[in-house]
Amino acid sequence: MGLSLTELQDQKGRNYNYQTVHVEDQPEGVEPALSGLMPSKQVDEAAFQQALAQAISELPEREQLIFALYYDEELNLKEIAAVLEVSESRVCQIQGGSVKKLRQKLADWI
Repeated sequence: MGLSLTELQDQKGRNYNYQTVHVEDQPEGVEPALSGLMPSKQVDEAAFQQALAQAISELPEREQLIFALYYDEELNLKEIAAVLEVSESRVCQIQGGSVKKLRQKLADWI
């Protein structure tokens, strides 16, 4: 092979850090089960979720309510407008402004 014993052992040590994973053909839209091999992705997602929750908690109460009604309660904009006693377009404006604020706060993540 043209390598000394020391070079061979060094090469073997470097290769030990790599894993070969066979990924069979998956049905369309199904992601291969590699999540166990990518813990940093899970950590990043958890950290992002925590940062997002913190950023939402810093929004004004009315904006937090709109997010809660839209995402948690799954109300549409018309229903939210009725709850807040404002127009549907006003709810849309408030929500749009809130999203812009969140994007600015989370610029490092996006």
